[in-house]
Amino acid sequence: MCVLISLSNILNGSQLLAFKSKVNRAEDRKHLSNMILIITFVLNFSMCIKCLFFAFQTNGFFIESGAFDGEYLSNSLFFERFRNWTGLLVEPNPFQFKRLMNKNRKAYAINACLSEKNYSSVETFNVGNKDYLGGSVVQKETHKPLPKHIRVKCHPLILILQAIDRFEIDYFSLDIEGAEHGVLSLLPWERIKVKIFSIEHNKWPGGKLNLLKFMEKRGYKLLTEIKHVGVAPDYIFKKTSDNLL
Repeated sequence: MCVLISLSNILNGSQLLAFKSKVNRAEDRKHLSNMILIITFVLNFSMCIKCLFFAFQTNGFFIESGAFDGEYLSNSLFFERFRNWTGLLVEPNPFQFKRLMNKNRKAYAINACLSEKNYSSVETFNVGNKDYLGGSVVQKETHKPLPKHIRVKCHPLILILQAIDRFEIDYFSLDIEGAEHGVLSLLPWERIKVKIFSIEHNKWPGGKLNLLKFMEKRGYKLLTEIKHVGVAPDYIFKKTSDNLL
């Protein structure tokens, strides 16, 4: 089962084999899978703080842009598995997207990136050591040797939402390695209604204070900052006003 793979993030290989060998009955395996998912979510998601904002809400709708393989460090899997949510998973890396599609997620999924332009295009990205996609090569020129590149289709979010006919979003997780500002600047805020955002802020132009101002102008209040060792920090915003700019 794909959930058991997450256990390797917590236990080493020998512990994993020993633990799995003790799980024989189907019912026990089901309970184990649920336990593993909860533990993984809590460890990866800073004591499940985001979960508290939707403590008992069921049947919600999420967008997770930067969905990776659909499981590792997922910001949406808990809500799908335990709160009967569905949503949209956006992952540009074709290698990770293939893994995502094998996880049997109950959500729409698209192998593309969210565009910083108001039209669809094909962009070239860097691929890191763990198959994370970095910023566009033309945007992120450095003097260091470039890693392998990959060509990716990019679409404005509104076009994707029109295709699935969903414009009311309970939770939007945006972790796209520096393209957050461009994607959010392009959003038609009067059409897309989002209750809660989590936005990676360490690559926001001008720093996180500029992100605060950007979201306040669009009627959002900062709730908290999520920090975790080895993971880029997120700001959590909640919609408090319909005032736009």
